[in-house]
Amino acid sequence: MPSERSVGTRLGQFLLFILLSIITIGLYPLCFWVSRMEETNKLLDDILVELRREA
Repeated sequence: MPSERSVGTRLGQFLLFILLSIITIGLYPLCFWVSRMEETNKLLDDILVELRREA
């Protein structure tokens, strides 16, 4: 029965798409937070160097 097999294949591909979408959406906030923390640390390091230079 080819029609049942193609429906199963399509359903499997759709579920894989949903799973990968959930993983991707879950990873985005983590990557955003890490990059934001790196930028913050760099700015704080620059401020510290500048304050030490003035003192």
